[in-house]
Amino acid sequence: MSNEDNDKLRRLLKSEEETRRDVDPPPASGTTASKKTGGTTPRLNLPDLDKDNMPLPKRVDESDMDGTRVTPAAYRQPQNQAPANQRPVYRLPENQHYQHQQQPAQYNYPTSSSPSFADRMQSLFSSLSSALRGNKGCLLRVSIISLFLFVVIGLCIASFFVYQYAAIASELPPVGDLRDRASQFETTRILDRNGQPLYEILDPTAGRRTYIPIENISPYLVAATIATEDKDFYNNPRL
Repeated sequence: MSNEDNDKLRRLLKSEEETRRDVDPPPASGTTASKKTGGTTPRLNLPDLDKDNMPLPKRVDESDMDGTRVTPAAYRQPQNQAPANQRPVYRLPENQHYQHQQQPAQYNYPTSSSPSFADRMQSLFSSLSSALRGNKGCLLRVSIISLFLFVVIGLCIASFFVYQYAAIASELPPVGDLRDRASQFETTRILDRNGQPLYEILDPTAGRRTYIPIENISPYLVAATIATEDKDFYNNPRL
């Protein structure tokens, strides 16, 4: 304790001694009117009066016997007073107390209540890696089953396309029979000596027909002719 605290304690003890000892009543003044009967015990004390014959207030003792007494602990300041917002201290078990004393004290920085995005991603990757390490056999079985199902589905799709192609090809006539199925009539033209047509003999149902090599036909006309033979001519986006 400092010298100032010792002085405060000494004054406090001195004031307590003054309040505890018996205090003699003050002697009666000459202005106090009292009536005594035989002995020293007053029977009736009249208050002092002022110039207007009004009673004066009662004199108050300097040492109050009924006052509240302050103990010395009120003047003692605590040595180590913990702040109000301090967190509770975790106490180690008895068997770990010795190891904890050997470790150097480290400052614990306050951590934020919500983890950052990097911390969440790191925890997610660590949980996934631990799950994969613990379930290697299950992951291998799942991968083999998935590969087998993928191969089966691919074979089913390929078989469906082959079947559709065979069904469409079975309805078409052979390529060698196309010329035999075509009309054998050809337009006959009668020309003069200058090569001008005089008359044409043609089939009224087949129209004009003249055989021309395919090398002499425009590719646009070939594409247009093929498009007209298509059953989806009006839905064909190529024209």
